Amino acid sequence: MNRSSTRLTTTLIILTAWLLPALWLSACTPMGTRSPAAALPQAAAKPAADAVNVLIDKQYQVHQDGSYTMRLHLVRRILTYKGKKDYADFKFTYNDSFQTVTIGRARTTTADGQVVDAGQDEIHDILAPWTASASIYSHTRQKVVNLPSVAPGSTIELELTLESKKGFWLTESFRLPEPIVKKTVTVTLPAAMPWHYQQPSMVSRQISRQGPTTVYHWQAADVPRLVPEKLTPARENLDCCLLAAAFSDWSAVAAWYQRYFRPALQAAGGQKPASLKLDDASVDRLYISLMRQLTPHPIAFLGTGLQPQTPAVTLKKGYGTQVDLALAFCQLLRQRHLEPRILLVGNEDLFLADLQPVPSPSFFGKIVVRCGGKDYAFWKQELPPGYTGYEGRLGLDLTAGRLVPLQSTFTNSRQVYLTLHPTGRGYCEGSVKIILTGQDAVATRDNLRYLTPEERRVATSRIVHALSPLAKIEGELQTTGLDELDAPVTIACRFTINRGLVRAGGYRLAVLPLPELTREYEDCLPARRSPLLIGSTSREILDFTLELPPDCTLVQEPASFSYRQPPLTSEQQVSRQGNKLHISRRLQLQRAIIPLGTAYQQFLRNVTDLHRLEDKIIALQ
Repeated sequence: MNRSSTRLTTTLIILTAWLLPALWLSACTPMGTRSPAAALPQAAAKPAADAVNVLIDKQYQVHQDGSYTMRLHLVRRILTYKGKKDYADFKFTYNDSFQTVTIGRARTTTADGQVVDAGQDEIHDILAPWTASASIYSHTRQKVVNLPSVAPGSTIELELTLESKKGFWLTESFRLPEPIVKKTVTVTLPAAMPWHYQQPSMVSRQISRQGPTTVYHWQAADVPRLVPEKLTPARENLDCCLLAAAFSDWSAVAAWYQRYFRPALQAAGGQKPASLKLDDASVDRLYISLMRQLTPHPIAFLGTGLQPQTPAVTLKKGYGTQVDLALAFCQLLRQRHLEPRILLVGNEDLFLADLQPVPSPSFFGKIVVRCGGKDYAFWKQELPPGYTGYEGRLGLDLTAGRLVPLQSTFTNSRQVYLTLHPTGRGYCEGSVKIILTGQDAVATRDNLRYLTPEERRVATSRIVHALSPLAKIEGELQTTGLDELDAPVTIACRFTINRGLVRAGGYRLAVLPLPELTREYEDCLPARRSPLLIGSTSREILDFTLELPPDCTLVQEPASFSYRQPPLTSEQQVSRQGNKLHISRRLQLQRAIIPLGTAYQQFLRNVTDLHRLEDKIIALQ
């Protein structure tokens, strides 16, 4: 290595940390600035438990019609003050439209052996807090028991009975945030009843016949705690989860839902209210005009009273659950002699493909309507027609009674076109154009569409400062697609930056933007304990052009590369034409669950390589 190369390398090493908050590091973030994650940390010491589940015993008695009784016996020892704060209030969630809950024994045994029972004034029944914004439709409630005299060293004990009338399914996790000394789950059901279950690998199982019934007994002992981690799959997709359902197949689940939807669909529709102005030009325009006038309440169907509004009521009120809006859209389509289909969508972060052997109604939290080759979603007002956000997922077709792939006309995508032109004396001029589709477009449209002039000025400042804290906008922020729901959202502006090229050690340095698409995965611990979730399929494109000053020589540039190692596909092309350095980077992430092991370690290495700052530095001399 010659002296010049050595000096350049030394300069880059020294400046790497200094440049972290500098130019371009957040250029791909249109609505805010986030500093890049630090280098991957070493695994932290295993945190101590705050409580221990001495005993969790659940016994299910299932009847022929699908109704059942569940009895719970819980014994939990409190170890720390945090354990007291977390578990002094016992909370049990249920749906009061078809379930009742009775609290039996509830008491605390203090560290010195005193037994203190909870009184009736310490047992409460409240609306589930997370349904407050949809309280008009919510039947999700919580039994809350304020256990007395709880302190480190004490033991709490509780007995509870649940009576349910609307079909039997269960989801039981054998790993919890605190260790388990012993957990048992017993299900007794008629021998002739349809029955499917998914066996956790860590749990022992016994099956026996008792006259006309079959008894299933699962047990686990000395189970370590499940330490919470970000980007963890839904518990149903973890190997510690027992899933079971008393349904013969997916057709039976579809029929179960249809039983509740059918009365609303068959109700006389009547004329739409005069206050509604519906566009009949196309299905897309009908959907847009309907959704701009109706407000969806964010609550899943199983959290309601299982009695959807009729379409006439929904159109008159102007609001409803997403199921109510979907049924109203279906009726409007049928009035136009079209044949829509209802598809139920898996809950957030749920990989339904892995759960197909267990047909259960509990897997679904959202709804779409399929018509004319497009799927229309109802979870949020003013969604683009045909955009669902559910790419790569399965849905339950209630007409066909089977799982089918969901469609979306818009991929979650972010394209950034960035140019930088040094003008001398440390100043640079530049322009940025950001094109958003899918989820990013929905969020940005919400942020920018209805701003006052002052709010727009603040939003513009945030966008420009995301390019660099020293950037100043030139002219007005240009936007398109804020009103056209079926168009991408485009943001563009011109700017100037003082010290656009950093001078150090005889070099002028610029930094290629770090990827935004993979940023949240960068700080995942190498010693991860659970599989890694990539929740959605997304794409990121960066086109960066640097005009080279005539008095400078390019001495270092980022390297070209290309690799495809699912779920990450990455490509970067670097070229020079005349006095312009052009860098084109394409990234794509596929929705996936990455198990621990070789695949996870390779993904982590690929993400780390993508975020290595020294590979992003452009050096001029």
